[in-house]
Amino acid sequence: MFSLKTLLVSMVVAGMASPIADVENRALNPGTFVNDMLNAHNYYRRQHGVSDVTWSADGAAYAQKKANSCIFGHQNPVSGFGENIFSSSIGGGSTFYDPVNAWGQERSSYNWNSPGFSMSAGHFTQLVWASTHQIGCAWKDCGDGGGDGTHAFGAYVVCKYAPPGNVEGGYKTNVLPQRSGRPTDKAHP
Repeated sequence: MFSLKTLLVSMVVAGMASPIADVENRALNPGTFVNDMLNAHNYYRRQHGVSDVTWSADGAAYAQKKANSCIFGHQNPVSGFGENIFSSSIGGGSTFYDPVNAWGQERSSYNWNSPGFSMSAGHFTQLVWASTHQIGCAWKDCGDGGGDGTHAFGAYVVCKYAPPGNVEGGYKTNVLPQRSGRPTDKAHP
């Protein structure tokens, strides 16, 4: 089991370990990647009482273009899509559930008493945004990232969301409290 360093847009670096299948082996089957992304997203969405998302081929195409760039950082909204990004070293025990779990665990930072956007929970709020109905995700192995801090390293996962979340004024009706499970629960293959 290897330690994973996750780099989120909020520039928080956190160590994670996961005893599951290797990312590269699962990536050999594109259907597995799609299923992993949908299952992990819908795990969190169900805990917050919102409908499941379905796959968007257009979203996946936009996500692949972004992932292929290996440039780490959010881009301006593209054709009505929201975005979550994740970059992590690839090791035995890494899965495509890791990015979604990192985003989902941001719920512990969300201020339920004052709903709205925060850098520490923005991935989470997009993940469970009730009016989002489709996702499209992609990934690329960006190697060591060049060490300049502007490029993703390892597995760079990009997800696009339609319609986009994190819309000002929409938090109370789109980010619902957790209704099942524990706040520390994580999705698993």
